[in-house]
Amino acid sequence: MLRDFFDAAGAEVRARDPRTLITAGFTGGGQCGTQGDEYQFVSASPYVDVVQYHDYGADGVPLPGDQWNGLARRLDQAAALGKPLLVGEIGELAGSCATLTDRATHIAAKLQGQRDAGAAGALLWAFVPDPRPADCTYDIGPTDPLWDVVEQFGSWGPGTAPADT
Repeated sequence: MLRDFFDAAGAEVRARDPRTLITAGFTGGGQCGTQGDEYQFVSASPYVDVVQYHDYGADGVPLPGDQWNGLARRLDQAAALGKPLLVGEIGELAGSCATLTDRATHIAAKLQGQRDAGAAGALLWAFVPDPRPADCTYDIGPTDPLWDVVEQFGSWGPGTAPADT
């Protein structure tokens, strides 16, 4: 049923703009309709160009999840389909529950490990102009140490993040 939706809706999008990349926006962790091998079946739609995985929890672990629905499995499935996998959200709590510096260190390890494993890119969750440091949140404010991590990694091209100097 989910595959039928992507085939039909994707055909409509592609007919209106053949240059638009289409992503299903899957969370990737085994949700209804995309558990185990279903993820690859739905992602095989000719109208899904980019597949996704959302990474929350497992702080500092580059490839979280289990052997059925984890990020390593999703990367293998994307490779088998010849499609890029975007880690559409990486989120780790900080503020009153953890330091911003620790979060930056954990996410740097995730980014490096995910890049090395074949991920096509990653997005951090979530920028806010007015972070709440007294609360335990996913807030990434304008002065968050995560921006140093983003700068170190530069583009998501081949290679590794430069050494901190």
